[in-house]
Amino acid sequence: MEATFTRPTSILLMVNPHSRSGASAAEKAIAGFEKAGIKVHNERASSVEHCAQLIKQYQKKVGAIVLGGGDGTMHSAAAPLLDAGLPFGILPLGTANDLARTLKIPRDLDEAIRIIIAGASTQIYLGRVNDRLFFNIANIGMGVQVNQKLSGGRKKSLGIFSYADAALDVARNPKPFNFTIKQDDDEISGQSIQLAVGNGRFYGGGMKVNHASDLRKPRFYIYSVQPRGLRKLVKVAPRILLGRYKNSKGLVSFESERFSLTTEPIKRIYADGERVAFTPAHFEIEKRQLTVFSPLDEINPLSN
Repeated sequence: MEATFTRPTSILLMVNPHSRSGASAAEKAIAGFEKAGIKVHNERASSVEHCAQLIKQYQKKVGAIVLGGGDGTMHSAAAPLLDAGLPFGILPLGTANDLARTLKIPRDLDEAIRIIIAGASTQIYLGRVNDRLFFNIANIGMGVQVNQKLSGGRKKSLGIFSYADAALDVARNPKPFNFTIKQDDDEISGQSIQLAVGNGRFYGGGMKVNHASDLRKPRFYIYSVQPRGLRKLVKVAPRILLGRYKNSKGLVSFESERFSLTTEPIKRIYADGERVAFTPAHFEIEKRQLTVFSPLDEINPLSN
């Protein structure tokens, strides 16, 4: 798939004021877009519901929607963005910025602005767990515990290293659970301390869900970590970090477009770092695609 270009002439801009350099980033973005001749409607959403209302209000008045913030900000707007059917731009102002990393959007604000102005875009798929959409990953087990430990103070003091710090804490006392996954006529059961359903490539500040995962393909990459002590977890950690699970003891991985999941006991599910559901749950790839400003198709064309 070759890159397509949809250069916007007007945009709705919403920057999370609590994100990295929120207020100053908004001012810089407005100046950059207006200098390029793009009309900017700058709004501040007071809640997830207000964000959805603003997107609906402007969807016929602008040519694109640009959000500034981290993965949580992007996640909260997933449904209204998809419904609006407009190209979507990302200003990565969060701690991990895993969606931006997957889409080859740099953390440098000037570079991110230039990508949107240039108009290069790609089509991506979103995952769905029950009634909630997600971009990157849905976690059960250790991933949920890590997210629960990522307080605002921890993130501010340690930045991207807060993920590794929290993961080490959790690895000392993981909580095993039983799971059953059903897809078509197949069934997979086992015991796990971490089960992840990946749609994007990166999560947790740069860890890979799977080295082959691609948002442009309608496919989940799932992995499960079997219960084991801290020493053995450390031994397989490099494979988990790189998303390479083949021939790895204690790691199970497979691919799917849709499946159902049950656990014992009932487990909480986090997606893109946000609480979204409990088990039992149904996962499927959303059929509609979202257009995102990204140089990904220029750098790495989709071969099939």
